[in-house]
Amino acid sequence: MKLETFSAGTATDRFIADFCELPGRVRQGRYRAGLLPPETWGLFLSAPFPFAREFWLCYQQDRAVGRIGANVSATYPDVGFFGFFELELKPGYPDTAHALVTSACDWLRAQRVKQIIGPVDFSTWFPYRFRLDDGDERIFAWEPVNPPEYAGLLEAAAFAVADQYSSTAFGDLSAVINKLEPACRHALEAGYSFREFGRAEIDADLPALYRISLDAFRDNYLFEPISEALFAQLYVNIADKEKDNASWFVIDPDGEEVGFLYAFVDQWRQAGHMETAVVLKSAAVAAAARGRALSNALIYLALTEGLRMGAEYAISALVRSGIQSESYARKGAFLWRHDYGLWKKSID
Repeated sequence: MKLETFSAGTATDRFIADFCELPGRVRQGRYRAGLLPPETWGLFLSAPFPFAREFWLCYQQDRAVGRIGANVSATYPDVGFFGFFELELKPGYPDTAHALVTSACDWLRAQRVKQIIGPVDFSTWFPYRFRLDDGDERIFAWEPVNPPEYAGLLEAAAFAVADQYSSTAFGDLSAVINKLEPACRHALEAGYSFREFGRAEIDADLPALYRISLDAFRDNYLFEPISEALFAQLYVNIADKEKDNASWFVIDPDGEEVGFLYAFVDQWRQAGHMETAVVLKSAAVAAAARGRALSNALIYLALTEGLRMGAEYAISALVRSGIQSESYARKGAFLWRHDYGLWKKSID
């Protein structure tokens, strides 16, 4: 077993190629859902992020069998993140995982952080969290997708679950739409309007999406600001633009976008069975426009559009445990739930 670091720079082109191609080579079967293309991983290595970072590859007989990355938070100097974790699940993989995680932790300790949190690919703007073993066979490209062994490897390295998230599927959409309709009607009566947006408009809408996101997500757990260039280059690029769209802006009486809901219709297929769902992926309302039930109005529009496109149920996606957004799923009939976690470890 041999570990190589990106900063060593002894074979940079080979390191980049191996790092970027590893997930597509080692992921098997349904765990290939949502894999980013190698060129997107390459952006994480080359883009000008404003913090200390390092990457490792583990080789066995000149074959890359695992990778990891680590960085110091740009906003919380006592916090370090590890992410980009991938592993070839062949005999001996726990030793490979131990070597990678230990290297990342030792590097972060040398950066004098007090707490290590992961998996986080640089920040929560980008892929983070592992899915927990919830017993459900559905897998979607928009959620964290990982072999179940990954979570156990973190626990073996003395990490504990620090925070939990969930995606909850709920049915009886017509009844939910009826409950939410007054919120949309009241918003319209107050002078607000709504505009659908999708793939064709994404470039023109980037400034509004960026402005609202920074305002609305500011109080989120582990929030860090991001430049508009990186927002456009990576965050929006990672978003799935191939699904049938059900996304909307809310516009205030002065004509300014003050909130949005990124939603789309997705399908899950297995053994001749197919389910269609409208996924409520990301809701954001600027602080100055809160308290007017605008999120409920946006969800009303997305569910109505999803139902029109054949959705059988909805998914309130990737919601942090304990926040208000959990209430959206409770408006309908519970169907199933996926759970995800972040792990942490304090260091001396």
